[in-house]
Amino acid sequence: MCKQSNHSLKNEFKRIILFQRKIRFRRSVYHDALCGLVAVCIFGTLSCTAFLDDIENAENARINENISRKDTDSSSDSLSFWGGTDSAKPLSDSSSASDATTDSVASCNNIGCDINAECEITNDVEQCVCQFGYWGSGDICQPWSDCGAGSYLAKEGTALTDRVCVACPLNSTTSGTNQLHCMPRLFSTISSGVHHTCGIRADDNRVLCWGYNLFGQSLPVENIAFKSLAAGERHTCGIGPSDTVTCWGATTDETTAPPPEMTFYQIAVGAYFSCGIEKTQRGIYCWGHVSDTITTRVIETPAEGAFSQVAVGNFQICGIREADGLASCWNPDPAVGGLFPVQPSPDVFDSITVGDYHACGIVSSDGAVHCWGENDSGQLNLPVNMSFSEISAGGYFTCGIRRDGGRVRCWGDNSSHQCDQPVGVSFTHISAGRTHTCGLRSEDGHLECWGNDRFGKATPPGSEPLVQIATGTGHVCAILANGHAAQCFGWAREEQTFPPLSVKFTDIAVGSLHSCGIREDNGKIQCWGDNTGGQSSPTPDEQFKAVVASGTHTCGILSDVNTDNAQNTESGNVDSIPSVPDSDAGVDTNSLTLQDTSAIDTDSYQSNVRCWGQDTDSQMVVPSGIVFSELAPGAGYTCGIEEGTGYASCWGNMDDGTGRTQLPQDGQILHLSAGVQHTCAIFKDGAVDCWGINTDCQTCVSKGLQAESIAAGAVSTCAIRSDTHTIECWGNSNVNEELILNEKTFTQISAAGNVFCAIRESDGVEVCWGDVIRNIW
Repeated sequence: MCKQSNHSLKNEFKRIILFQRKIRFRRSVYHDALCGLVAVCIFGTLSCTAFLDDIENAENARINENISRKDTDSSSDSLSFWGGTDSAKPLSDSSSASDATTDSVASCNNIGCDINAECEITNDVEQCVCQFGYWGSGDICQPWSDCGAGSYLAKEGTALTDRVCVACPLNSTTSGTNQLHCMPRLFSTISSGVHHTCGIRADDNRVLCWGYNLFGQSLPVENIAFKSLAAGERHTCGIGPSDTVTCWGATTDETTAPPPEMTFYQIAVGAYFSCGIEKTQRGIYCWGHVSDTITTRVIETPAEGAFSQVAVGNFQICGIREADGLASCWNPDPAVGGLFPVQPSPDVFDSITVGDYHACGIVSSDGAVHCWGENDSGQLNLPVNMSFSEISAGGYFTCGIRRDGGRVRCWGDNSSHQCDQPVGVSFTHISAGRTHTCGLRSEDGHLECWGNDRFGKATPPGSEPLVQIATGTGHVCAILANGHAAQCFGWAREEQTFPPLSVKFTDIAVGSLHSCGIREDNGKIQCWGDNTGGQSSPTPDEQFKAVVASGTHTCGILSDVNTDNAQNTESGNVDSIPSVPDSDAGVDTNSLTLQDTSAIDTDSYQSNVRCWGQDTDSQMVVPSGIVFSELAPGAGYTCGIEEGTGYASCWGNMDDGTGRTQLPQDGQILHLSAGVQHTCAIFKDGAVDCWGINTDCQTCVSKGLQAESIAAGAVSTCAIRSDTHTIECWGNSNVNEELILNEKTFTQISAAGNVFCAIRESDGVEVCWGDVIRNIW
């Protein structure tokens, strides 16, 4: 096929010279790239080595001439041509120009170029241009900077500009120079809680957490280098550099406030209480609630002397005695249940772990595992003939790392796939939560998790850049910048976090238990997850340009719609659709209700919106005769922006008394976001306004705020400022967004309930806060 080229020999020569001069590869690359292209395709039997020698000799002569700035006869550069691709002409004998689009007889030796620059002539004008890998004015060229560890290459250098290096976010780093993306930092240890996971970073011993954050259990205290870590249900604790314990999460003093004057050797965290081994005497000391109804400040512990290890479950406590290595277990509140013998086994244990109602220990003599307690989920059905170096008990299951090879073996409850350990992967450390498991891989030290991923607890923060993100109250989906595949994390009860493989998407949306995306190949919508109300069954033969979802219904905007039958509101087919009046007409726009669609004859008008799923509040009864550019689904209602005019219309449950569907001011709307009981908009001039219920100040927009993206949650609102690209939030939230998001810039934001996610401008990765914490550091 290559020999059938119609290009002339001169044009092939010209392409070779341009290729050589632009990228300046070494001879080995010439050989691979040019010999195959030219010697084989054009000359056939011509010697590849001889041909390359001719090219390099001619080019080296030209470079030496520029460096020495001597007048030399350039006729040896017989392979140089100029002109268009279809009419190449030889350069003049006296020319040394490197611009293959012009012919110049001027000699390029009247100016002094840096040794790392080349003299180029364009339209008889001489100029020095820095070579590849250098930048500057030409008379002085300096090497491009290298983006070292901890930074990534945001923009490649040119002849005039240096490389642009950007520091990696605090949760990631790079392993080499000039890397295009940052990778998650390595952890020295991890701890899995009920709905969240935490780890201690290997480089600076700071704690990072991700997953559920309703009580603040995933928001660790800043600027503390921790020695050890323990995650529970509603709180997390760590031992700091001075051996004192710091806890965060549930705000009751009995749970999160350890004894201030005590130092600890080891800690363990349960559902409502914590225990630690006091550093000096090695006695076990516990604090917090025995249960959700008993608020004892100090939990009674046995007076058995010193302990080497302590482990707790929801309500049980076990320890290994330092004197003889035997285990002791007790229940501070027997009424709660969980039958533990005082002496579970005569074996000497190296380590011990406690689940909800069972416990396991590694026998010192042979590494075998011995378990006791309840067995309703097979948590006592131990693997035979196996020895372990480490074990961790979850709710009703246990996982361990085998001594031979570091492979993981799990047993017990597997209802959330928490026992589906990775195949062929070795681990150095493992930690089991209530229904998920995480481990540190032996090969590279990176974190890998499996099992129930509600709230993202089993999905470690990643570093893949995104182009779009869609937030739900239980799960989040995004489109990857590289390849446009969909990626989801969070609650997966109906497999709503399992997008189709090998499918590229242009837009994505999430509902309560389902997700949908627009396929890049055919423009059709494909959904996955729950379909009990038909919310995952889009119209099969139509193409869309946008998709939104809320609760149990989905809507899409068609790519192309025939508006020939669409009529204006004066046609008489619509009983009452008030238009937005001129602001100078003296009308009180603060009480102006958006378009009431109850009287629309939907059979007479065509819309570019299609909806499917459950229609409990008529939120799918789209007004006909209006072409929409954007949709914003809320709780029981939907709003849209009319294409061209920018006016808004809402339909569905509009009579709930919140005023959420009342337009607060006249103006063209660019973006719209509907929360539970309030709605917010960005107008054409960038101004932001919100309306509806304001019990939590969710409509308290700061004066003069201008934004480019906005997201209304349940009781709070956040927007990306137009001037700084930083995020500003208002309303009621359990997280201090100003502390978390300070000085970070973003490109897109999404919200549902009390979960907010945004795409970070520096690297394109996701940042989530509120009830779900992810990549905020």
